[in-house]
Amino acid sequence: MRWIDIFRIAIRMLTVNFLRTLLTALGIATAISLIVVLTGLGYGVQGITIGSIVQSKSLLSMTVSAPADSGTALDNDTFEAIKSLSEVQDISPIFATDGQVVFNNKLVSNTVNAATSNFLGMEGIHLSQGSNFHDDKAEIVISPQTLDLLGV
Repeated sequence: MRWIDIFRIAIRMLTVNFLRTLLTALGIATAISLIVVLTGLGYGVQGITIGSIVQSKSLLSMTVSAPADSGTALDNDTFEAIKSLSEVQDISPIFATDGQVVFNNKLVSNTVNAATSNFLGMEGIHLSQGSNFHDDKAEIVISPQTLDLLGV
């Protein structure tokens, strides 16, 4: 059988079974377009997710602490030396300790952080209610998880 004969038979089958040919072509086109759309959607969501993670200020911050067994502590001179570095934009000293919170006869053990007002921004924390605290007042910020434990 010659190639021209095979080609003629194929064309005749396509015209005789026109509806089957049309439905097959539409099915293939639909499948290819869905693959393209879903792949594009996946790459788009991946870009948005990675972009939001990389843009977070918490990834651009670094925690500096003295070794626990060294017997030394970071003092004001150390803070000023770190702050004077050209690569450092801002600095926030923090003191973290374990503590307990009592509210409405409920006791919750939690980590208590004492920091300056720019700490929340440096950690990428956004307040859902209220406003940021000020350094000249004794104010607190409570996490939603702690509020849930306290039943608030």
